[in-house]
Amino acid sequence: MVGRREPFERVRALLADLTSGGVLVAGPAGVGKTRLAVECLQAAAAAGYPTARVSGTRSASGLPFGALAPLLPGDEGVARAQFDRAELLRRAATAIIRRGQGQDRRLVLMVDDAHLLDEVSAILVHQLAESRAVFVLATVRSGEAAPDPVVSMWKDGAAPRIDIAPLSLAEVEALLSTALGGSVDGPSLRFLAHRSEGNPLFLRELVLAAQDAGALSEVDGVMFLTGPLPPSNRLIELVESRIQGLPDDEREALDLLAFAEDLGASILSWLTYPVSLEGLERKGLITVVRDRRRVDARLAHPLHGDVLRHRTGVLRAQSIKKALADALASTGARRREDLLRLATWRLEAGDYDADLMLRAAAQARARCDYGLAERLLSAGIEVGGGGEAALLSGQLLYLQGRHHEAEARLAPLSALASDDAARGRVAATRVDNLWYGLGRRDQAVQAAAEAEQAIADPEVRNILTARRAGVLRGASDTRAALALIEPLLARTSGPALAWACQIGAVAFVQAGHLDRAIAVADRGLVVHRALPADALLWRPSIHEWARSYALTEAGRLNEAEDQLRAGYERALREGSIAAEPYLLWQLSITLRAQGLAETSVRWAREAVSLLRRAGWPGYLLRFSMAELAHGLALLGRGSEAMEVIAEIDALPAEATETIFPLSIIGARAWTAVAAGDVGRAVTILREAASRHAASGSLAVEMAVSHDLARLGRAAEVVDRVTELTKEVEGPLALVRADHVRALAAGDSDGLDRASLAFEALGALLLAAEAAAMAAAVQRRERGTRAAAPAERRAAMLTARCEGATTPALAAAAPAVLSPREREIAALAGGGLANREIAERLYLSVRTVENQLQRAYEKLGVSNRAELRDALGSPDH
Repeated sequence: MVGRREPFERVRALLADLTSGGVLVAGPAGVGKTRLAVECLQAAAAAGYPTARVSGTRSASGLPFGALAPLLPGDEGVARAQFDRAELLRRAATAIIRRGQGQDRRLVLMVDDAHLLDEVSAILVHQLAESRAVFVLATVRSGEAAPDPVVSMWKDGAAPRIDIAPLSLAEVEALLSTALGGSVDGPSLRFLAHRSEGNPLFLRELVLAAQDAGALSEVDGVMFLTGPLPPSNRLIELVESRIQGLPDDEREALDLLAFAEDLGASILSWLTYPVSLEGLERKGLITVVRDRRRVDARLAHPLHGDVLRHRTGVLRAQSIKKALADALASTGARRREDLLRLATWRLEAGDYDADLMLRAAAQARARCDYGLAERLLSAGIEVGGGGEAALLSGQLLYLQGRHHEAEARLAPLSALASDDAARGRVAATRVDNLWYGLGRRDQAVQAAAEAEQAIADPEVRNILTARRAGVLRGASDTRAALALIEPLLARTSGPALAWACQIGAVAFVQAGHLDRAIAVADRGLVVHRALPADALLWRPSIHEWARSYALTEAGRLNEAEDQLRAGYERALREGSIAAEPYLLWQLSITLRAQGLAETSVRWAREAVSLLRRAGWPGYLLRFSMAELAHGLALLGRGSEAMEVIAEIDALPAEATETIFPLSIIGARAWTAVAAGDVGRAVTILREAASRHAASGSLAVEMAVSHDLARLGRAAEVVDRVTELTKEVEGPLALVRADHVRALAAGDSDGLDRASLAFEALGALLLAAEAAAMAAAVQRRERGTRAAAPAERRAAMLTARCEGATTPALAAAAPAVLSPREREIAALAGGGLANREIAERLYLSVRTVENQLQRAYEKLGVSNRAELRDALGSPDH
């Protein structure tokens, strides 16, 4: 019933409406019409309706009453009337209506596949719906010709038509999660949704095929596809039933499109007869769409291609790919994607040259299709690729997490490079691999510095200076990084500027200059998008990630979440496995900052699963695991968080944890809190605050100091936090400082204001903590009754935090009504007088008065109207 609740409720509403004669449920094959109708029929039976079910079939479509025969009596009266059609229909309708007579409710008649009814049965079903004495629940396949009486049912208004649409992406995700008992990673989810086009029957067959082929695996609680899915026999039968009996020319055109996926109609016409395409389009087997001046043809459903490719022999497949490549080359291969298509077809047809393979491998690398890039590169090297091939090989090794192999491949290339541009590309890749891959700071800085000295071209040197700044920023030396970046932002352009903007945006965030960080990230995105696709190893989305990092630290949490989700969707469409884990990791951080602990854990878990499978890169795996541990700790699952921290500590030491220190610091500290060791958490945070104050990472110091205040050390950090507001920009820093000052002073009004400000930013957990501490202060100073409004607010906010728990929330837990207090309060709020309550509960009036007074005090109310409002809050 995933995605079908709304039509289900609509059918139930129509059933209760005696002016409605029924409903037609329409949709394509496999969309779930019959399933929905059966659920509706069962619900009707459970509600006391008499029910019956019949089905239209092709075999019975030529027999009068072929589908409805089981419902009709075989008495002589019907037999004698067989030559009087009107009398025959009248008697048949009477016989069916009689099935519901003598009961409180009318008969519900389900007619499955009503488009296959014989003419007489169709007339009878129409008459039953018109009579309103029977409720007709019919299903029809959209796109199929149906008898006129069936069509007239909804056209004339006797039975409204409900069209069942394919499942949306969110509904596919919900269905898969329910059926498989866990979450499915983004790429696999979108592959299954695209391949099935939201059709539940096709989706089911794809999942069964994946299970049968052993191509559905699980890592860290996230399921994913591990390889190609051969179509199941059931799926082959479904598709073959659509294409059997096609003329040879149409079948040949389908085979070409199966391997091409989509192709310009002009190219396809060059390979086959135009009349073939017209026939296939008319039969609904292909779709033809216009893209500007080009007309493209593609198969009507992606699964048709899977089946056709599966049924094609090796030699025939090679012949088709060669024909496609020849046709594309003959027409100029002018589109950007044509180079990769042409090279792939040439490769698989065994007909290629080195230049084509290497150019296509570089494009595949830029698109993050590293498997295809390696295949193309190997072919290019086989037929004579040179030095550029060796560099591309090193880049692919680095991007796939094979860092030691990458260093061995890249180290000797600098001496072999023919010019500054080549030396710069080798050095830049090597610096990235040494630092981000192997965590070797000193070697990375040395490699960048040596290359800068050996290169005369100023723009190439600028690229390496930006790389060196990236190493310093990653090592938490924010001041030194910005000292290099600031001049680059003023003097450079092109790839050097794009990289400087990415490094600079993150460094400005860590320094607390958030407005500058956002502006630099925006500038970098514009510059990067204007570059050729293969100019840099990273996708332009790296700037969107940096911008969302700045937005999160500024407290613009909803904006950051929206940007991250949009960026992640785009990365999935582009197949950018380099961007996905960055965006997932930051999305987890942003959601945690909002207080959405469970959702944060879900995305961190997916990032960890993706990175484990890809083996890339070590530092990002550590950060994603740290975010997972942090989220688990906030959910009170301390033992699980400790296991994740132990896994982080078991990773190779070369995978540095200094690049984004707050991820590891927060995870370690809050895991200690979840384990009950607040003292250790305080020690971790104190050391981190001191270290980042010295390096100029003032925004990190502010966040760490605020965590210390949340753990009861507000007096210790209040002066430094106040001082930091002069350097760290953004509303979040200001509210953090107000929160710390209110905690240090025990100012309940200040805590209330901080709670409201945090909530306005979307930081729900911090808002709940501030409200809870305000209640604690008020309870201590003014009594339980005065604290009740803040307690209710804290409870409301905590309920939105998906199970998060912290010491501040636990220490300030609100008083709870006892069962007897709640029972009496509920009756009083409902309008009963004290004496009436006493009589109903067999209590004395004095007991009722005392219990009610205690409820008033706990809830902070003074009369029955306020009591009713307080008890009526589901959050309370």
